[in-house]
Amino acid sequence: APISALCPSRILWISPVFAGQSCSLGSQPIRDQLAARIRIAALRLYTDEMVLEIAFVEVLPEQHLAFEAAVARAVQEVLPQAKGFINFQLHKGIEQSNTYTFHINWETLEDHTIGFRESDLFVKWREIIGGFFAKPPIVEHWNLA
Repeated sequence: APISALCPSRILWISPVFAGQSCSLGSQPIRDQLAARIRIAALRLYTDEMVLEIAFVEVLPEQHLAFEAAVARAVQEVLPQAKGFINFQLHKGIEQSNTYTFHINWETLEDHTIGFRESDLFVKWREIIGGFFAKPPIVEHWNLA
């Protein structure tokens, strides 16, 4: 059963492993199931084949809060449907407060560059967040060294 069926709550990461949810670990069966899913997630997160996408995004002035809300919506509605999506983190610039980076882990490079970028999911992703971009994002991919 998905974690969301076990107990509703909140989680900061958006990941299909946890279906966007976590729980208070009140009972042993729930703790055991959650621990097993964490072990599976850890194995998926740290494989040699995993790819980290880092996107540098500059947002239009005075649009930070609306952009962050749009990203949260896009991450919840779109990314979990993408084949190979593992997790997402949003980082906000300190020196330049209108800049952000997306850190998105994918199972393979092709899951991002072909499976996602060439799909209707990417169109929906950009419909939700693209209007906030001051210029096109810079996107690069990284492997574990």
